[in-house]
Amino acid sequence: MKDYYEKIYEIVENRGEERIRQRKAVMVRRTRAVYSTAGLCAAMIVGFGIWHNNNIKQLASRESNEPEIVTATSESTAVSTKTTTSPAVTTHAASSTNKKKTTTVSSTQTASSVKTAVETSGSAQTTAIESADNHEQSAETVTSAGISEIRINAPDTETVKSQFSEIQLDNGITYKLLYTDIDRSTIGTAQKEVILTSTDRSENKRYVSNAEIYDVSVESSEDLIAVKYGGGEEVHLYSPNETESLDWINFAMPYGDYYYRSCGKKRISDDRIGEFLGDIELKALNLFKLDEEVSVSGKIYKIKNISSDCALAVKYETDGEYHLFSNVNYIPETLGQMISDLDLKNEMEIVAAYIDGQAYAIDSEKVWEYLLSEENAQSFENGIHPSDYSVSVNVPILGKVRIVINIYADGHISTNIPTGRAPSFDIGKGNVDKFIEYVRQYGVPIELPPHPSNANADNGPEE
Repeated sequence: MKDYYEKIYEIVENRGEERIRQRKAVMVRRTRAVYSTAGLCAAMIVGFGIWHNNNIKQLASRESNEPEIVTATSESTAVSTKTTTSPAVTTHAASSTNKKKTTTVSSTQTASSVKTAVETSGSAQTTAIESADNHEQSAETVTSAGISEIRINAPDTETVKSQFSEIQLDNGITYKLLYTDIDRSTIGTAQKEVILTSTDRSENKRYVSNAEIYDVSVESSEDLIAVKYGGGEEVHLYSPNETESLDWINFAMPYGDYYYRSCGKKRISDDRIGEFLGDIELKALNLFKLDEEVSVSGKIYKIKNISSDCALAVKYETDGEYHLFSNVNYIPETLGQMISDLDLKNEMEIVAAYIDGQAYAIDSEKVWEYLLSEENAQSFENGIHPSDYSVSVNVPILGKVRIVINIYADGHISTNIPTGRAPSFDIGKGNVDKFIEYVRQYGVPIELPPHPSNANADNGPEE
């Protein structure tokens, strides 16, 4: 029996020891797993801490490296901080990921829509122009592609010269700054409001300003524009020409018994230049800067087939071209003298006849037959008065387009073919009646703009 119980005891004891050993093995595996997991977590925490710390340093470094720029708003913006003139408020530009508030403005053009227009040689400056209606100003000063944008209100003269010396309109023409702060009486009506931008790539800055574009009212200045920047009172003159033109300068030249006036853009071709008559020093006030005198040296020439009593050519030393000068006091004694002095039979072109506002194509010879055949008719200064009948003519050698021979029912005509004065001639009521009857019976109605036949004596439009 003893052996039996001893065996039972050994079996029970062995089983107990086996269970204890298994439990210890399980506890060891659990402990190892816990320590492994804890180590991994600790490594992750340490790694995240290192990464987070470096990112903070990078952000701090990036923030400290943001450039300082000068900012000002245009006159059409609503500013939440103090608005000053150019340059005015110093702020930090906002990055694309971390923007900082500066001055708050409101308008209608995004900075990204601004177009580059002109890139001047020898510098990194570019200038562009867009319609103000299409421009939405950002509520913040931003940095795009590394370029800081600076809003300018009322730029001073130096800023205009340095940042807006060239601009390009939406017609594709590049205009260059000629004069700053011009006489305001020389500007006409406003054409439009625009947004001007100038990018200085050497400094990674873009200057932006509102502006108004004006016509120029001075004679022979059709190509010029005037620009008034937002918030300012000064008006600046721009020209598309490479060199400064003298066409808008009203030079008066004494020669013989008369005074001659420069005729704007009109030039005389080399093949029409006749005898050399002498040298001249021309002086005049700059119409845009009345405190500035303009002078140019020239040489005086006759114009072939044109009487020197009517017109002369002056070759400017500055450009080497022959400029037309007309006698502003020319008045012929007879109709025949005017025809001869201006060689009208070769120089005059008949455009159309106008009867009661309707334009008619006619036989040019009928003008000579009925209106200009009385060459002995004496001239008298009667001016040009309103009339229902007229003939439109061109005289290209004098730079005149669609000027007038007015016809009156009492039998006289008047014309602004000569520059300055408008002589009249009594050609007889019979000739006037025949011409009007001819036009009504044989003239061919055509579509032309209304003829300015009721204007007072004038030079007429020039080419």
